[in-house]
Amino acid sequence: MENIKQTITEVLKNIELTAESFYQQKQNEGYQGLVPIIDSLIVITEFMSGVEQTSELSEHNILIKNALQDASEAIANKDGVLLADILKYDISDALKHLLEIEL
Repeated sequence: MENIKQTITEVLKNIELTAESFYQQKQNEGYQGLVPIIDSLIVITEFMSGVEQTSELSEHNILIKNALQDASEAIANKDGVLLADILKYDISDALKHLLEIEL
């Protein structure tokens, strides 16, 4: 349990740095930072799929997956600012709520 919370904490820090890169129009740096974020989000969502689903946990899992779909569209459209917003607000908010839930 502590490992997943540590993973969430680390990905939140990476999201902040990566979003800032996109806001500063440093696209290459932003996309490089995106790879470990996606890897961590996969670990988090797989973990969440393996634990007993409460309605709150299920809701946050859906929010993260929907935000990842939106992020994928932003990547396809090469919209770094939108991608940064999705990372910083949608995904980060869902992850912060996960830290408050007893996993």
